[in-house]
Amino acid sequence: MITVTDLRVKFGMPAAAATPDTRIVVTEVRIAGEPTLVGMLADRVYEATELPAAMMAEAPGIGMRWRSEFIRAIGKRGDDFIIIADLDQVFAADDAAP
Repeated sequence: MITVTDLRVKFGMPAAAATPDTRIVVTEVRIAGEPTLVGMLADRVYEATELPAAMMAEAPGIGMRWRSEFIRAIGKRGDDFIIIADLDQVFAADDAAP
């Protein structure tokens, strides 16, 4: 069994109805130090990728519309900016949803 969490709620946004673009992304995170499979309900997924550390920078302290404690870094690939979530933090916080 895999627990599915709505990322909109975790990031302090209102829940939204599912659409044809809604996806569940399954990944492994560490919860209480243990590797755990979790599902994340996402509005849309364009692609899954890895970014080299050289393409990432610290997230700004202001100007973020998401909960800053859940953001690990900001990445840049070509002309696109990519928000890199700290999934271990997202799923470790028992009280993460407002």
